[in-house]
Amino acid sequence: MTKGIRRAVNRDIPRLKPLWVSIFGDKQAAVDLFMRLRFNDCDCFIYEDKAMLGAMMFILPAKLNSAAGMKDVGYIYGCATHPLYRNKGIMTDLIRQAIYETRKKYSAFCLVPAERSLFRFYQRIGFYEYFYKGVSLFSRSSIDKPLDCRIYTPGASDIEFIYKLYFDKRGSCVRWPKQHIEHCLQMNETYGGKAIAVAAEGEEGFAFVNRNGKTVTAQFVCPEEIFQHLAYQVSLCFDAQSYSFETHTGYRPLRIKERCPAVGMLYTDEDTKMLFDMEDRTDGMRPYLSMRME
Repeated sequence: MTKGIRRAVNRDIPRLKPLWVSIFGDKQAAVDLFMRLRFNDCDCFIYEDKAMLGAMMFILPAKLNSAAGMKDVGYIYGCATHPLYRNKGIMTDLIRQAIYETRKKYSAFCLVPAERSLFRFYQRIGFYEYFYKGVSLFSRSSIDKPLDCRIYTPGASDIEFIYKLYFDKRGSCVRWPKQHIEHCLQMNETYGGKAIAVAAEGEEGFAFVNRNGKTVTAQFVCPEEIFQHLAYQVSLCFDAQSYSFETHTGYRPLRIKERCPAVGMLYTDEDTKMLFDMEDRTDGMRPYLSMRME
């Protein structure tokens, strides 16, 4: 095990911020927001070489359905290694040590590799593909204007309610605490995005919407019955010709042009792995991991 690994404390924050910006290229305002809203409710581990900060990672609290009910899981986030300390096994040891020290707090750990090539790296640690997403591309002309609906800007409590309303009926997903939802709302706004919610036909849904080049992207949770309402409102947010909608697999309106790539991975010990593997549903709907922040 690599020496120099320890838990981070508040006095480390001034050193964490520049490493974050240099590795991920995020806006300083977004990094400040994370440290202000999330540092004290997560587990942060670092590697330091004397006065040099060589690597960092965070574990954020969440919940995930299992065969034994809702379980606490840790979402591994913000794994960053300074260029001088790469290819030395430091991040591997950092993740393993973090999992070991928080194993009594969390039943499993999940993460989203930043790029496809990293899936193999995490597999060597013990993670396996678990979360998938459905993605469909729409053009502006293919989205019909629906009947009237109520449109509003959702707060964290609204999104929490929609998640519970939707997934209590339809399957499992990663459930986030309210502070995570609030963080996602503010971060999406920091990058020029919008949050939209619609209510119609006795149902409600929401979407985080942002522009990615010439395409407008949306992560959303919405019953099939009111998808057209939400899609139309998303099309009004930005002047674009194409729209990319992401949701869980098995979602009926997304079957046309649908792709279902693995987006996230799970780590469990052998005693609990079967509990989570039982979530593989016959209807094709795998557990969903949205509001990922990547």
